[in-house]
Amino acid sequence: MPLTLVSLTGADDKVTPAALAALSARYAKSVPPEWAILYCPEKEGAARYPTAAWRESFLALGLPHTAAHLCGPQVFREILDPATAPGRIADLARYGRVQLNINARRPEFTEEEVLAIYRTLHQAGLKIILQHHHASRRAIEKFLPGLDADSLSRIDLLYDESKGTGTAPEQWPPISTVGPIPLRCGYAGGLGPDVLEDELPRIHESATAWRDLPYFIDMESGIRTDNEFDLSKAEAVLQYVATANRRGGVYFASKVKHAHRWLALRAAGVKTASSWIDEAGEGETADYAELSERCLEEIAVAGRMVLYCEQDEILKGAILEAGAALMAGVPVFQVGDCPSLSRVFRKHHLWHECASVEDAISSPARQ
Repeated sequence: MPLTLVSLTGADDKVTPAALAALSARYAKSVPPEWAILYCPEKEGAARYPTAAWRESFLALGLPHTAAHLCGPQVFREILDPATAPGRIADLARYGRVQLNINARRPEFTEEEVLAIYRTLHQAGLKIILQHHHASRRAIEKFLPGLDADSLSRIDLLYDESKGTGTAPEQWPPISTVGPIPLRCGYAGGLGPDVLEDELPRIHESATAWRDLPYFIDMESGIRTDNEFDLSKAEAVLQYVATANRRGGVYFASKVKHAHRWLALRAAGVKTASSWIDEAGEGETADYAELSERCLEEIAVAGRMVLYCEQDEILKGAILEAGAALMAGVPVFQVGDCPSLSRVFRKHHLWHECASVEDAISSPARQ
């Protein structure tokens, strides 16, 4: 499985929640962003640490992927205190995931206290992320054994030896398991738009070394400029990941009424480059200008195009897409026939005629 989530950390009061929502909507059909908020009561209102009022506005939007990254001793002391724990946990339960950045910079809590915090939040039903580094390794190794598969499904592991300092490791670790059960793992440390081209293939190689499993990435320092959260860098990350995830896949070009066929093939495991199939219903496309740009970007990185038509169909956008594929050097595999197809461009050396969609997906391209 590919990268399934990009966790973008550190938005604060200088960023409008609506701007985050806009990016969530724009990239919902590719690899979606998770907006991770640094949750530190003693630093609330400082750079990177949004105020309670901002957090309320953010949560009111009901975004599909959110996280609270717990930092600083105060929140952990409140979780350990039976008098304050219920109120704090109720607030944290409003986030999709809760990451525990405990003892990251200095050992402020004993191993037993760390274990008590893990157990308290997990038993409260929260989906937690355990920040894995040399100072937390022993506690994590004591906490995980003995948990059943259902319990482990609510625990993710974030490899972050940098502990928030933005330093990449020499080697990214493979996915961890508890017995035969794999954990969903994430990778952090020195990531940002300038290094993803080099680091993402390395992460993918490690994450899928022994089994094809989903994973996520997380970044904070790499998407800041002058210590401020940089929306343009965040979007650059999402753009790169969306493109990389479709690179080499099949772009399906056809009338929109055939989208269900391509969705079924994707569900069956065919790597698909075309995202238009996810919004083929009436009114599902919010911005046609953005869709046109996205289609051209996806065609340019596709491994091939399958151009499908049936007798008497009149192709419109699909013909333009086929031309874009030829211009980008992407081979076109035609299935079916209709009056829209050019007798000239069918002779192009990148044009192939196939008897079935299956042949179009698997046949080698002419050199």
